[in-house]
Amino acid sequence: MRLGWKVLIPVTLVWIAVMGVAMFLTHGAICSIRAHAMNAIKRYLNSFLLIELLKGMKLTGRHLFARKITIQYPEEKTPISPRFRRLHALRRYPNGEERCIACKLCEAVCPGACHYHRSPEERADGTRRTTRYDIDAHKCI
Repeated sequence: MRLGWKVLIPVTLVWIAVMGVAMFLTHGAICSIRAHAMNAIKRYLNSFLLIELLKGMKLTGRHLFARKITIQYPEEKTPISPRFRRLHALRRYPNGEERCIACKLCEAVCPGACHYHRSPEERADGTRRTTRYDIDAHKCI
C-alpha cells in the first residue's frame, strides 16, 4: 500500500510536467522548436513505456499461435506443382519435332548459366529450331 504511493506520486508529477510542457509548446512557441521538443518528448515516452518491447511481444504472440508448417521430410513429402517437370530436357511434339524455337530466353534467365543453344538461320517455312541444345548439369543449381 505504501509502495503504491511512492510510485504513483512521482509518476503523476512527471506526467503533469510533461503535459504542461506539451500544452505550452503547442500553444505558444516557434514551430520548429515546438516540433523538435515534441519529437524529444515522444522519443522519451516511447523509451519510457518500452513501445518497441511491446511491438516485439505483439509480433511474437501473433506467430506463436499461427499454424505450424514444419514437414517431417522422410515421412511426409511436400506437394509438387503439376508444372514441375523434374528434369531439364528438350521436349518434342508427338510428330518428333522439338518444341524449342531457339528464343534463348532460358539462357537469359538461368542463374547458373548452364544452358547453351545454337540456332541456324530461319528455315524456308519461316520457323526457327535449335541445332544444338546443351545443359551442363554440373553448373545447374
